[in-house]
Amino acid sequence: MRRELTRTAASTAAWTIGALGALYAVLSAYWLVGGGWLLNTFGTSLDRWMRPHELFVLAGLWLIVFAKAGVAAAAPLAVNRWQARTATAPKPEGLRGS
Repeated sequence: MRRELTRTAASTAAWTIGALGALYAVLSAYWLVGGGWLLNTFGTSLDRWMRPHELFVLAGLWLIVFAKAGVAAAAPLAVNRWQARTATAPKPEGLRGS
């Protein structure tokens, strides 16, 4: 029973982290395509620096967006692999029958 609760909690946490990470990546992509919502937090300083280096900065920021999306997808995938591996693993001698 406890092992099943741990598996459920891990899965819920991983999917929550993945969803928040995906939202974070989508927000960054939104800013890159011209959206302005919440951009006043750091956008003015970035905008001034970006003008002379626009192509390189845009390429770097798109790489960051894809990295964020990749990390967001990694949490649920890692937990799913862990759960699949531990579900088929033999129980240690002391845990059989429980």
